[in-house]
Amino acid sequence: MNTWKWIGMMLVLVAAVACKDKAKKEVAAPARPAFTFVSVPAMYTDPRQQAEYIVARFWNNLDFSDTTFIRGPGFIDAFAAYAGVLGAVPKEKAVASVRKTWKEAGKDTLVLHRFANLFEQFLYDPNAPTMNEDLYMTVLELTIASDAFEEEDRMRAAHRLEMARKNRMGSRAADFSFTLASGKRSRLYDVKSEYVLIFFNNPGCQACKIFRDNMCASPVLDELTRQGRIKVVAIYPDEDLAEWKAYLPSIPGEWINGYDEELALRGKKLYNLRAIPTLYLLDKEKTVLLKDARFELIEQYLAAMTAPATS
Repeated sequence: MNTWKWIGMMLVLVAAVACKDKAKKEVAAPARPAFTFVSVPAMYTDPRQQAEYIVARFWNNLDFSDTTFIRGPGFIDAFAAYAGVLGAVPKEKAVASVRKTWKEAGKDTLVLHRFANLFEQFLYDPNAPTMNEDLYMTVLELTIASDAFEEEDRMRAAHRLEMARKNRMGSRAADFSFTLASGKRSRLYDVKSEYVLIFFNNPGCQACKIFRDNMCASPVLDELTRQGRIKVVAIYPDEDLAEWKAYLPSIPGEWINGYDEELALRGKKLYNLRAIPTLYLLDKEKTVLLKDARFELIEQYLAAMTAPATS
C-alpha cells in the first residue's frame, strides 16, 4: 500500500479524536493550512521501510517557530498522522522520533507545551485509537526532566509514569483477591486457563455495557470459551456492593464475576484503572499479553494466536 494512502487512512481513523473540539453544528469553514509531508525516495518500496523513513523525518518541513500554524487545526491533522506512523514502526524507532521531536519543540516553551498536550491526547487518552502507553512513557520521562514545566506538571507526570510501569506487557500481572456472589473468595492466580481476560467494569458504566455486548457477540471469544481455552474474569473494583449485586444478571453465567472486597485494586494501586472499562489479556502464566486494550484488538490477537496451523 502506498504510504501516503496509509497515512490518509490513519487520518480518517483518528478524525473523531482530532476534531472533538469542533462546533457541533456543521458550517462552512475555511480550508486548513496544509502540512507538507516529507517525500519518500523511490528506493524505499517496503511499507515498513517507508514508515521508518517518514517517522525519522516527519517534522522536517515544519517551521517550529510558526506558532499560528502549530496552534491551528491543520497541525492537529498532521499530528494525528504522526501518531499513526509512530505505531507502525519498531519501538526504538518511535522513541528516537519522539525524543528528536521533543528536542526541536523544546526551543520554545509554548510550542513544547502544545506538543506535550497532543502527545497526551493521542498516546495517553484511552479512547484514542493511537493510544500507546509504552511510547507515552518516553514523553513522561522527558516531561519530568524538563524545566519548561511547572513542578505540579512534573509531579503529575511522575505519578503517571509510576502507574504506567505497573503490569506492563511481557511482565506477570499483579495477583489480587476477589469475592464471588456466593461469598467465596478467590484469586486471579487461581484461575487456570490458557488465556485469561480480565474485564474491570462498573455496573453504571455505559461503555462497560458496550464492551460486554461486543464480547458476548464475539464468535472468537465464544468458541475459545466453549473450548475451555479462555476464562473471562469480570471484576468490580469499587464499593457499591448493592449496585453490583443488582447487575449480576447482566453478566454471562460462564464468566467469573467478582468484586474487590478489600478495595485493594485502587487502594494499593495494583492496576492503573484510569478508565473503566479496562481489559487485560493474560496467558496461562499470568503474563500480560495486552494491556488496557480495545476489545477489537484483543479479538484479533486471539484469532491470530489460536488459528489452526496451515501446512
